[in-house]
Amino acid sequence: IERYGSRPPLNELHPDVLAAYVDYGFTAAPDGSVTLACSPEHEARAFEQFLRDGFERLAEVTVPVFVGYGNVSALPSSEWAPRIADALPAGIPDCHEGADHFGCFLDLDRVATSISTWFQADPR
Repeated sequence: IERYGSRPPLNELHPDVLAAYVDYGFTAAPDGSVTLACSPEHEARAFEQFLRDGFERLAEVTVPVFVGYGNVSALPSSEWAPRIADALPAGIPDCHEGADHFGCFLDLDRVATSISTWFQADPR
């Protein structure tokens, strides 16, 4: 936690999120080292699959989807998130002004309020 929390981009995470990332994102190996909890192949496949045909298949998602994102990022998330919300039949974009790629993991109270408000509005 101390090492990850000492440098970008993980140093911006809420302390509870960083602790959960370290506690659940890694597993101890028999030799005392640690490895990712999911295999690198599975993680890569998740991104490959979405990039291959995920965007084109968003129209098949029929349930309401709340797409939260930050608008300050060098990563493509701030650009793609509104497009994804727009491509979903019931996509609801939720921009967190001033937040970056990890926006949902920085100000937990703001994100929880946003999600709670959405659920209470019953968008179905």
